[in-house]
Amino acid sequence: MSHAQRIIYIPLAAVARFMQTFCVEMLLDAKRNWRRFEQYFTIYKKFAMVGPDQRHFLIQNGCLKKLLKFFINGGMPFVQDSYDKMGDQFNDPNLSYCLDVMWYLACNMVTTNMELKQEFPDTLLCIPEDAI
Repeated sequence: MSHAQRIIYIPLAAVARFMQTFCVEMLLDAKRNWRRFEQYFTIYKKFAMVGPDQRHFLIQNGCLKKLLKFFINGGMPFVQDSYDKMGDQFNDPNLSYCLDVMWYLACNMVTTNMELKQEFPDTLLCIPEDAI
C-alpha cells in the first residue's frame, strides 16, 4: 500500500500578503510617483531588516529581480519591454533608495551550496578576518 502525499496549506500572514502586493502591483505605480521613492523603498528595507526569513521571502518572491528591472528602467539588453519615463526635464529620480534595498538583499543572500557544505565557490573573494 502506498501512502498518498498530503498537501498542507498554511495561510500567509497579512504582512506577507501585503508585501507580495507591494512588490508586484505597487511597484508599477511607483514610477509615476518618483518624487516619493524614499518612503516607498524604506518599507522594503525595513521589512528586509526584520530578519533572514523576511529577506528570504522577498528573494523567493522575485523582489530582487523586479527591483533590478525597475532600477534599469527598461534598459535590459535584448529585451523589448516598454517602460515609463521617470523624472522630468529638470530632475532625475533618486534611485539610491532602490539601490540600497537591492544591495541589502544581495549582501544578505546565502546560497544553498554555501549553507549546506560550508564551502565557498571560487567566485567569492576570501579575505582574512584580521584584514577587515
